[in-house]
Formats: sequence, structure tokens, C-alpha cells
Amino acid sequence: MVSTMRDTFREMERERDEAQETVADATAALQGYLSESGHTSAPVTLPPGALRVLCETLGLL
Repeated sequence: MVSTMRDTFREMERERDEAQETVADATAALQGYLSESGHTSAPVTLPPGALRVLCETLGLL
């Protein structure tokens, strides 16, 4: 039972890490697009929930 819980926890950590990478990639892509289009030179900051919804909408998560 302990090994099953450990495996489940490791899988959850792996999924979390992948989601964080996806969010970071999406943020960088959005920043690049906005910079290239001249909309902003400031870093893009979105509330975590908004960024997650954006990633889900784009099919990244």
C-alpha cells in the first residue's frame, strides 16, 4: 500500500512539473507575441487561475 501511495505521489509530481513547464512555455510565447506586435514591453503577469484557463483553452493542459 505504501508503494502504491508513493507511486501515486510521484505521478502527481510528474504531472505538476509538466503543467508548470507548459504554463512557463505559454507565458513565454504570449510575452514574445506581445513584444513582437508592439503591445507591451512590460513582462506579462496574469493571475495563476487566468493563465491556467488560457492554457486549457489552448489545449496545452
